[in-house]
Amino acid sequence: MNKQTAAMRKMIHVTKAHHCVIESGIKDMGLHRSMHIMLYHIAKCDTPPSQKDLAQILNISPAAVAATIERLDAEGYIEKTVLNTDRRTNLISVSEKGHAALEQVSGIIENTDEEIFAG
Repeated sequence: MNKQTAAMRKMIHVTKAHHCVIESGIKDMGLHRSMHIMLYHIAKCDTPPSQKDLAQILNISPAAVAATIERLDAEGYIEKTVLNTDRRTNLISVSEKGHAALEQVSGIIENTDEEIFAG
């Protein structure tokens, strides 16, 4: 195995370990990694996106977006607003609880990263 392949394998291993640590930190919040990622992207949008917009932004299927949105909504992390011009379209925004969760997750990630690079 050449050095590049060995380095890539190590990076993949570190990335997986990082994800596992973050997952364990957010599971008590009722969040899964995919939920956090979607919540993060909703918060970063200038205007509330539709589910179709999120599917395009995240490059995932509309069905995957719908399932994650349903879970985020059930946990109170998002709010849906029906588009006035098309009642079939929901615009998704982050709720107060969602913003608080994003801050908490950001702290978990920051602490994890600090631990990784300590010493």
